Amino acid sequence: MTTITPNFNFDGKCGEAITPYQQAFGAKVDCLLHYRDADQSDFKRELSEEQKGYVYHAELHIGGHYDG
Repeated sequence: MTTITPNFNFDGKCGEAITPYQQAFGAKVDCLLHYRDADQSDFKRELSEEQKGYVYHAELHIGGHYDG
């Protein structure tokens, strides 16, 4: 079976966007990483305190789909 892995960018609003996906699709959040917790060498720029609270990476699994 082919696996489709979409990648979305929410311009700093990912944390707010996750909730409707969870509700609409019964999605399970398996990973939620904020910029403050990520390896800063991955994005190589200074961030404001607000930006450090943005979601750097999130994984939602919908309908029992899981790659791991």
